[in-house]
Formats: sequence, structure tokens, C-alpha cells
Amino acid sequence: MALAKVSSREVVNAKKRSSVVTEVIARERTLVFRMVQEERDIIKHFSHSHALREYKLQERHRIVCDACELDLLGVAYGCAKCGFYLHKSCFEAPRELAHGAHPKHTLKLLSMAPYSSGRFYCNGCGNGGNSFTYNCACCDYDLHIDCAHLPKAMNRDDHEHTLTLYYSFPYFKYSGEEYCHVCRNSVDKRRWVYGYHQCKYWCHSDCIFGEAICSLEEEDSSEDDEREVNFSSTAMLAYEMKGKLCI
Repeated sequence: MALAKVSSREVVNAKKRSSVVTEVIARERTLVFRMVQEERDIIKHFSHSHALREYKLQERHRIVCDACELDLLGVAYGCAKCGFYLHKSCFEAPRELAHGAHPKHTLKLLSMAPYSSGRFYCNGCGNGGNSFTYNCACCDYDLHIDCAHLPKAMNRDDHEHTLTLYYSFPYFKYSGEEYCHVCRNSVDKRRWVYGYHQCKYWCHSDCIFGEAICSLEEEDSSEDDEREVNFSSTAMLAYEMKGKLCI
């Protein structure tokens, strides 16, 4: 069987066609790669309708996390268009949580308080919140997202013992008043508290990472010194008055 002759023009056209096809395939591969890469970069979160992207934020950005309402530094996920940002830890927080402080029901993570006021009060620290809450709809029980993940034990530089997290004051029947060794305000016995009961060292759950103003021992010492100064002044005044009366 005789082979058909192929003209030089047909050879050139075939080479051009092959080159064009190769270029088109390369463009399509590049486009597919970009689409896959973009899909990898796009991150979704139940609390926001738009896709989120990863950011590395610094203190100068002055951005607050929309979940815990605390300052945001380091890796974050956000929507720059809406100014919506989340800590990496808040982004990864589970949607449901079985918590020892409320063992009867599972807590569900909500992006806003389920109350008409749009605000909730944390059953852990007692402070209010306007953003994410771990909520029990049956009991109207709420926890800040950061309170819900507080460690059960903590160490502080100003105390030698490990502090245990209590979900209520361990000596609730005790009628005396106890004070936080960090902020020096009284301890609400209905709220969470870190403590070491042998030393009677107590710390609000939201003060555990704070720096103490001064220790209660130093405060008591300064008050004793002040009382001694006042006593000395009073004694000196009485001595002078006695001298005047004797003259």
C-alpha cells in the first residue's frame, strides 16, 4: 500500500497545531492549579458568610478577635472586607462542648447571644459578652469561648503551689470574705476561682494571667506600718499634751 505524500505546508501546520494545543493545555493546567490553590487558601467558618484567609497580625494592627473580644496577635483568620477576624484557637474551637461545669447538657458554640439584648453574662467569670458564647438553651447557661477552655490547673510566679480551677468557691458555707490575690477585689463565691485552699490563695478566673498589683501580705504589712505610724503620732501628741497639762 502506497503512503500518501505529505506536503511541507501540512507538516508546518501540524507543528503549529501541536504547539497551540500544547500551549492551551499548559494554560488550562495553570488555571486549574490556581483554582485548586485558591480553594486551599479559602477558609470557611460557620459564623461568617464570606470566605476567610490566613493573616499574621501584629500589635500595631490593633485588631480585636470577633469571638473572644480579646486583642489579636499572631496567626488569625479573617475577612478584610468586613473587618472580621478570629484567633486561630477561636477558629478551631469545637462547635459542641461537654464541660465539667455544666455536666447535664452539651454546650453549643453560638456566634452571638441568643437573647433579645444581644448580650450574655458568663457563668464562669461573671462578666458580660457581646460575641461568641458556649450556650445551653435549656438552662440559659453561657460561657465565654476563652473561659470554656481555661486549664484545670495553673501556676503563677507569685505563688509556690499549683492552683486548681474551682467552678464554685470550695468553702461556699464560709461566711467570711475572701479576696483575689491579683486584683485585690472580693471573690464572688458563685463564680469560678483558681486557688490553693491550704494557703487560702485565691484568684479570679479572669485574673489568672494578670500581674498582681501587690500581694495581700505586702498590703497587710503596709497597713500595719501605717497603723504603727499613726499610733506613734497619737502617742507623741498625747505625751506633748500631758507635758502641757503638767506645766
